[in-house]
Amino acid sequence: MFIIMRLQLTSMVLERYISVPTAEYQMVLEDAYVATQNQLLISFINILLCLLRCFKFYRFQPRLAVINETINKSMLAPISSTFQVFHL
Repeated sequence: MFIIMRLQLTSMVLERYISVPTAEYQMVLEDAYVATQNQLLISFINILLCLLRCFKFYRFQPRLAVINETINKSMLAPISSTFQVFHL
């Protein structure tokens, strides 16, 4: 997905080139900025998911299993509190 987004950004910038020098702000710069920020966000989420997947290999060690239990409880807490709010 990252490669597809990068190719779309490259084609967008190449199709809507900027003539230099210019006195006006080109919207292609804003579009490129937004696309780059989206790529960074997706990369960050991907890193978090990969990190969480690595934690499953820590189950066999008691000290590292505490981290897994903490993450599991922290993920379930917002879900259970949501049900409690709607139950009232």
